Amino acid sequence: MYIHASKSPLSIKSSILRATVGLTVVWLAGFGGIARGGVILTDYPRLTEHSASFSFNLDTASQVTLFWGSANGGTNPVAWQSSPPPNSYAAGNFTNQLTGLDTFRKYFFAFRAVAGGITNWTAPGAFRPQVQGLVYSTGFETSELFPFNPGDLNNQGGPLPWRVKAGSASVGTATTAHGAQAVQVTGGWVDLSCLATNPVLWVDAFYFNAGSTNPPMLPTNTTAASLFFSTASGLLALDGDGQGNGVFVQVLPTLPASRFLRVSLRLDYQAKHYDVWVDGVAQRTGLGFKDAAATRLCGTQIRTSQTGYIDDYSVSIWGLDADTDGDGLNDLDEAKFYGSYPLLADSTGSGLTDMQKVTAGLDPGDATSYFAVQMDTDTHGTPRVIVPTITGRQYTLQRIADLNGGAWTNVPTMSGFNGDGTAWTFSETNGAPASFYRGSVTLPGGAQTLIYPWLTNP
Repeated sequence: MYIHASKSPLSIKSSILRATVGLTVVWLAGFGGIARGGVILTDYPRLTEHSASFSFNLDTASQVTLFWGSANGGTNPVAWQSSPPPNSYAAGNFTNQLTGLDTFRKYFFAFRAVAGGITNWTAPGAFRPQVQGLVYSTGFETSELFPFNPGDLNNQGGPLPWRVKAGSASVGTATTAHGAQAVQVTGGWVDLSCLATNPVLWVDAFYFNAGSTNPPMLPTNTTAASLFFSTASGLLALDGDGQGNGVFVQVLPTLPASRFLRVSLRLDYQAKHYDVWVDGVAQRTGLGFKDAAATRLCGTQIRTSQTGYIDDYSVSIWGLDADTDGDGLNDLDEAKFYGSYPLLADSTGSGLTDMQKVTAGLDPGDATSYFAVQMDTDTHGTPRVIVPTITGRQYTLQRIADLNGGAWTNVPTMSGFNGDGTAWTFSETNGAPASFYRGSVTLPGGAQTLIYPWLTNP
């Protein structure tokens, strides 16, 4: 199987498809034709850390109002926090902008158009003002703004569609890296046109492929980077000379037989070299571009002579090599998988860092997502402590009699137990001294331990 990051002469729309994975942009507004006099949104919101711009189309002259706020008001005008005065528009394409917004705060919005006594609303949408580091991201799911439906992949994916150039490629549920769907490519060639002009870009995806028995060949088009999955030699990468030639070098000696492989390319269009990361670890650095004429990312080509799978594909300025906000999560995973903001250690101002929330199995993009031990009494009036758990974490209940002195100790019967999605309870014996309690959460393998300071005293 070949993977090429190419610079081919392509004709594509100037708008860049924005992220649909990880809740970086939560988007619910509908596209497509609606009743005459309605608003048709024509692009994702264009965001900065303090503004949002919306593009829309009107099929007839209308009075248009943009409603927005921190709560979803639906089609009830008085339920919205804010609404600028309505504007009169002729038929055509227009933009509307909000400014003075709080960074990464979740805002809802909806447009209302009134024409000839008829009122139409867009479906409510939501966004978070931010630097948009994800240029394109998809998990090939039905829940995305431009949904991927089961079946033929060709032309799915919205304004920048995936193309099946040979063989077959389909969206299915049988084999996935994450989520419910992935793409299966059988003896074919698929590509995605995704124009990005940033000097450094990351192309990240999960691949499952047994490899080819054929020897690798140089791509014939203008190409920055090229990977080859080989049954005999493992994962190979092209070390180019900038003049259209190069040699394939080994990245991994073997390919996994029963799982997806995460392969990430860091493309430096100024230095004309790229790095290959596998499963989050840099394996080859400083490989040369095949063609120095490759000055921007125009697309990705995937070719296979056998059956292979791809999932969770993205193009971003965020990478695996940086943790800009110092919260313990790399920038790419924050934006792509956790739904948090790589430039804020506590993305939602909840008082916990994004890493702390991930450690506890919480949503770092949701200020209301939290973990705390709870206190009540059983039917006999005996105080008990309740520890909510999730599968895949270890928990320990600790106590202390005096917050001004002494040390926290583990409750023996509640130390290092595995979460199972239920609430575990601990009941004190009658006559036991009053104590304060707190819970700790540990990731599998003990990589991170988080002590939560929520205290109770029976």
